[in-house]
Amino acid sequence: MLTVIAWRAKIFTVIKMELLQIIYFCDAAETQNFSKTAHKFQVPPSNISQSVHRLETELDTEFFKRSANRIVLNEQGKLFYERTKKALALLDEAKKVINDAGNTVGGEIKICVNTNRQIVTQTIEKFREIYPNVSFVLNHDISSVMDFDLIIGDDMIGRNTLKKQLLLEDKIVLAISKDNPLSQKNRIYVEDLRNQRFITMTNHSSLYRHTERICKAMNFVPDIAIQCDDPFYVRKYVALGLGIAFIPYISQRGQFPDNVVFKDAGNYKRKTFVYWNPKSHMTKAVKSFLEALTEEFKTATEKEKLILL
Repeated sequence: MLTVIAWRAKIFTVIKMELLQIIYFCDAAETQNFSKTAHKFQVPPSNISQSVHRLETELDTEFFKRSANRIVLNEQGKLFYERTKKALALLDEAKKVINDAGNTVGGEIKICVNTNRQIVTQTIEKFREIYPNVSFVLNHDISSVMDFDLIIGDDMIGRNTLKKQLLLEDKIVLAISKDNPLSQKNRIYVEDLRNQRFITMTNHSSLYRHTERICKAMNFVPDIAIQCDDPFYVRKYVALGLGIAFIPYISQRGQFPDNVVFKDAGNYKRKTFVYWNPKSHMTKAVKSFLEALTEEFKTATEKEKLILL
């Protein structure tokens, strides 16, 4: 086995000479699948497995427990991943600082869009017209291991180490097809909702969490008939009369067809925040986009006045 000094020397040599090996290793450690990593970097799976194998040979150890269709990090692999991931993060931070030294606004912005996809997309579209040299990496999975520059999500995000800024306080209403007799009522009671079929998104979504929260406050368990991973289909299924849905009014009202009405569901609201890591360097591009995002949400709030049918 290697001594501590020899181990450190080898790690330094590998990082210096074979940075791509480290990148492949870290991604494979996260996906636990060489094929997924290969697909991401658009190389054959054999390139990934051979690269990781050379890394293991150079360091005289193994990082994965291998089976026919799966790889799992062993203890050595976990130790190496924890440290190399930090090293890659430092390199990425250094790259941001250097790229940010010029006068032009450029580079890459990594965003997790957990809520309000339409408003964020509108902001990106307008922003790109002003700053065409800025590229975006977008993800809708808050549990992703990716390090994001910005996260747009609700008040249940639970990341205490991040700084946050309120973007929108949105009233939650019921979206109901006009074919549903409930749409004709002037006031909705709890008894009216107990026998209704609900439509929402997947268990980890903001919409699902708020649906559960509201129904729990009303002392009943919702009969969730449909769950999907795309808000477009939530709106589509409501319009088809397949169920009703709790929705944030400002964020989604304009996206429903005319045969859907909105009813007051009580004093329930969803707060949307933008989150970022205060310890990470915020580039000019990210700062400019944050300003544009704040303005777009402000405009959306001013445009949409709550008028319940």
